[in-house]
Amino acid sequence: MKWITRENAKVDRIACPWLIRRFVDPDAVFLFVPADQVAAVAAAERESLRRVKEKKATRRREGQVDENRTALRDLRRRVETAEKEIETLEAKIAQLTAVLEDPELYTTREGATKSSLAGKQLEDAKRKLDIAFAAWTEANEQVEQLTAT
Repeated sequence: MKWITRENAKVDRIACPWLIRRFVDPDAVFLFVPADQVAAVAAAERESLRRVKEKKATRRREGQVDENRTALRDLRRRVETAEKEIETLEAKIAQLTAVLEDPELYTTREGATKSSLAGKQLEDAKRKLDIAFAAWTEANEQVEQLTAT
């Protein structure tokens, strides 16, 4: 911290810096200026301190904006990945449904085994589709929250 006082210090104003450095702020800086310039120097120091604080706040806000952009980009990638997975799973479900709807599947001895296997694959694909929808919904909600702020 900077301390400003008049030049030509007397004993009491010399003792104060010693006390301040000793008990309050070991890194204190003292400016001894002419009496008519004390107010002007103090105002200039306050202004420079305000600018420093403003720069720090601006950097902090810019850092938050960058973090939000990165988070938004990652969330949009998650949405795209979930959409591709949903598309793939829907195609697989359509294919398995077509296999199970084929009447010739049930006319052969191996048809029962194939239909059982296709049924299990269909259930697995539907379960995975539910999980993909949940992930897509969650990512979309997070994207909406970030874009709203």
